[in-house]
Amino acid sequence: MKDLYSFLLGAREQDSQRHWVIFGVMNVINGGLFGFAASAITQEPLKIVASLLGIGLCVLWILAVRRMAEWVTWWESKLEQLEAHYFSAIECKSPDETEFLKKFHVFRDRKDSVTTGCSTRALGIWIPTIFIVAWSSLLLLSIIPLAYDQISARKEAAGPANTTVEKDARKSGARLSP
Repeated sequence: MKDLYSFLLGAREQDSQRHWVIFGVMNVINGGLFGFAASAITQEPLKIVASLLGIGLCVLWILAVRRMAEWVTWWESKLEQLEAHYFSAIECKSPDETEFLKKFHVFRDRKDSVTTGCSTRALGIWIPTIFIVAWSSLLLLSIIPLAYDQISARKEAAGPANTTVEKDARKSGARLSP
């Protein structure tokens, strides 16, 4: 029983560490890439490519962090199932200690014990979501000048704007002589 509980606890700990390693690596990658894209890249098409890459990385980040969090939760549910048997099997020196351990539940009691603040697992999703908003903003700020340039180029190619007299004549159906 002790070996099984130790194995489950170790597996949970490994997946928890993987979860935060993925989080930390992706946070550094996105932060560095965003800082570089927002300040050093001056060509709008390159900013668009960097923004799309950043959004894609964030989606992968969210998927990976959610998956690792689900594994940690799964290990915790297995530990919760086993802990009543595990703690009651521990031999104690006094009956009071034995009774205490029979009622001792780390993972079951933990669920409702901390109710203030934000869950770190929730932050593991919120931070990449904030990066997606930042990348999307950079994408929009990169697309708008390109779209404006395209509209301006089309207006210039169409020629000078019609005068008010020509517009009024068209509305009324009258023909103007050349």
